[in-house]
This record gives sequence, C-alpha cells and structure tokens, in this order.
Amino acid sequence: MEPSTCSLSLETLHNDTWARTDKQKATALAEHLATVFRPFPSQSTALDEETLLHELNVPHQMALPLKKIRIHEVIQHKTHPTKAPGYDLITGQILKELSRKGFRVATQFSDSNTILTTGR
Repeated sequence: MEPSTCSLSLETLHNDTWARTDKQKATALAEHLATVFRPFPSQSTALDEETLLHELNVPHQMALPLKKIRIHEVIQHKTHPTKAPGYDLITGQILKELSRKGFRVATQFSDSNTILTTGR
C-alpha cells in the first residue's frame, strides 16, 4: 500500500503566487487548516459556560480527599517481619515492636529523609 499524498495546493491566497520558502509554505498550510477545520457553534448558554470555566479553574479539581491513616495500624497489619530490611536496615520485626512514640520518631525521620532526597 502506498502512502497517500496531500492534495493541498501551496499557492498563496494573497497574490496567486506559489509558496517557495518554508515560512510561506507553513503560513499557507496554517491558513488552509484554519479555513477547513472550524469548531461547531456552542450550544451552551452563557451561564453554563461560566459555570464550566469556574469549575475548571478550581485548584486540585481532580484530587480526591486524603484518607486518614494510622501508621501504627498499617505497620502492624501490612508489614512482613520475615522480609529483608531496606536500605535503612530496619526490619519488619523492629517496626512491629516499636511503640507509638517510636512510630512518631521513625515517621519524622522518614519524612525528613524524603525531603532531603527529593527536595519536596
């Protein structure tokens, strides 16, 4: 199957001369596309469009609310004590045996480490 070729004439509209430079060709193509591809007229009312624009300008419109989690419960139920430790050498067994105060310190340490490494 051979590729199709464009049947667009690169004749400029202003003075019936051929577009020779790349800029003239690009301008002629842009003018052609602007005349061929036109959007349908809007069927929305002004109030609908205003409401839509307001909704689109709301910050974090697609962000779902964060669920509250208790880190102690997550670690107690989701941590595998027999898995190998990470780069910090903290095993799952150590995390399971931490007190609530220990969780706070570990969380602060983890958060500050994340901030230092990612800059956020």
